[in-house]
Amino acid sequence: MRYTYVFVLTSNCVCVLQHKDGEVRASNLANKARFEDISESFWEDFQRVFNIDPKGHKDYAFVWLNKAHKHSIVLNTPDFKDRLEDSIWNHARMADVRDVLERDCSMRFNFEDFAGCQLYPLPSATPLFTNANLEHPQETSFEDERPSTGFYGYSKDSLKPHQEAIYGEKTQKRTPVERTLSTKASLKGDDKPSVDEENV
Repeated sequence: MRYTYVFVLTSNCVCVLQHKDGEVRASNLANKARFEDISESFWEDFQRVFNIDPKGHKDYAFVWLNKAHKHSIVLNTPDFKDRLEDSIWNHARMADVRDVLERDCSMRFNFEDFAGCQLYPLPSATPLFTNANLEHPQETSFEDERPSTGFYGYSKDSLKPHQEAIYGEKTQKRTPVERTLSTKASLKGDDKPSVDEENV
């Protein structure tokens, strides 16, 4: 079995989140993220409460403010890896982790990985380090993308004819249209219109 958890460490407290059924969520019964004090028996309690098989595959991501004090109790485990590889904890899922923490705990964080990659910065966010890989895939051009269905696909497809204008590339020169304006008018003040005037 594959165990997919993330441990967020700040102010000598830990918040445990889990990836399950395609989403990141709190691992407690209340299904709401919360920070708890780190006990000396953290790992024993965690394995007992969540029924962790010691032989199971552990995909654990860690996010920490520093490695001092009680944080070391959580980080000093054989399951901690400096750099996660072949992990579900990528840029998108770590962004979900940050969103859950902001929603449930009203805490704003920004994560930075071992290579200096960050999530999208948020103003007044506390920077935390992580062993997850935050490198996000490079954006593709319109030509490289597969045709898609739905509103999003329709919107992107509708932009293709305007790609040059969007990206500032050379656009076709527009030829000015010549317009003529008749300035002839009767200045005599009589009731009879001139040849160039129309009756209204």
